[in-house]
Amino acid sequence: MKMATDEDLRYGSLSICILDADKDSIIGSYQPYTSLVPASTMKVLTTYAALVTLGPDANFQTQLELTGTIADSILNGNIIIKGGGDPTLGSQRSEGALNTNDLVKLFVSKIKALGIKGINGGLIYDDTYFKGNPIPSTWQWDDIGNYYGAGIHGLSFHDNEYTLYFKQSIRIGDSPSILKSYPPQRNWKIINKVITAGSGTGDNSIIFGDPESDIQKVIGTIPAGNSSFTVRGSMNNPGLALADMMMQQIVDSAFFITNQPLDFITWKNSESIPSISKIFYTHNSIPTRSIIKETNHRSVNLYAETLMRHTAKALNNEAGPDQAGKLLRDFWKDKGLDVNGLWIEDASGLSPRNGVSSSCFAKALGIAFKDRVNFETFYASLPEAGSEGTVRGLLDKSDASGAVHAKSGSMRRIKSYVGYMRSSKGKWYTFAVVANNFTCSGSEIKRKTSELLLTLWKNG
Repeated sequence: MKMATDEDLRYGSLSICILDADKDSIIGSYQPYTSLVPASTMKVLTTYAALVTLGPDANFQTQLELTGTIADSILNGNIIIKGGGDPTLGSQRSEGALNTNDLVKLFVSKIKALGIKGINGGLIYDDTYFKGNPIPSTWQWDDIGNYYGAGIHGLSFHDNEYTLYFKQSIRIGDSPSILKSYPPQRNWKIINKVITAGSGTGDNSIIFGDPESDIQKVIGTIPAGNSSFTVRGSMNNPGLALADMMMQQIVDSAFFITNQPLDFITWKNSESIPSISKIFYTHNSIPTRSIIKETNHRSVNLYAETLMRHTAKALNNEAGPDQAGKLLRDFWKDKGLDVNGLWIEDASGLSPRNGVSSSCFAKALGIAFKDRVNFETFYASLPEAGSEGTVRGLLDKSDASGAVHAKSGSMRRIKSYVGYMRSSKGKWYTFAVVANNFTCSGSEIKRKTSELLLTLWKNG
């Protein structure tokens, strides 16, 4: 196997496994039982487990509830926004989900439909659906403040991320100021240590911050220019951001509300007599199959981690993020997969402590291949090489591009590809290529993998 002797991998590690999907037999391999850091290809293990456990058409509900009584068109009580773990609530990118502004308008319209003209009370956001910490403990410090390190919340909003708008400077070394953030972040302080670099240098900033802290620090560089430049970070309190935007919409429409938004636990603890709430609107998420497709096509860590938390709840296990690994490992063990050497620290692959061999990946996909109930949906969730998602550059402009559906994984000095191929002769294969600590670029590993897959497609 040419890739196994490549000079770019002399100082690194490589694991390759190609499996005949019908016969469960390995037809090509190199160190197939070596466990390596897989990055985002971990999501194929997570999304299949979620699909089987939750079903393709399940959805997650966000409820609007009211407490108190309505008299003379005034609600003497509160509106509760009760999260049900919908990671796509108010998403700007997920197909089929209402975007941020449309969701806020809808929720406010449902409140007005109660026939009230004001609220003698406030908006209460309930983020208690999931237990435990919002992120796995093995995520890296320089990841968790950035948009792809967003925490898992019972009440998510806007993909749990915000955008910082910087006013660019034309002078290298200047400190660009922050114009605004969207969605607005209340009770929030950011320490801005960003400086201006040369034109065209791109985004080289990093946001640091505890996922539950109101203080964040942004360092690094953005390019010189005379416009604005955006950087995306992870929201520490998406429920509050949603409630604040709803309150602003209420105020803008001459509809009064007396109190500032409050989190559910603080509000509940302040009640001398527990309030009875009544549901008046239920908002359903897009179906699980769509969330899984978004997860695999766009490689959204938030969605993968949230799917695993839902899978845990469905199995009557209130597992926090640090228990998800054992849960996912047990799922695959029960499916007949040899889990020796399978080390799972999170559901998304962002943790650098994960370890998966190419044999484990290829055989897991072989198990899914034989699942005639779920395989079609799972296969469709993986982007088509050469045209879709994070594998649009794999096998690009080759005869084999449409014959591969796969998931990619990328971190610094890590590149992996896991998926299915239907060869030119009509045979089905599962494959996995995981490379760590190579000395070339990630694009070069992609090219080498494309060569390997093209040979398989022609000769398989």
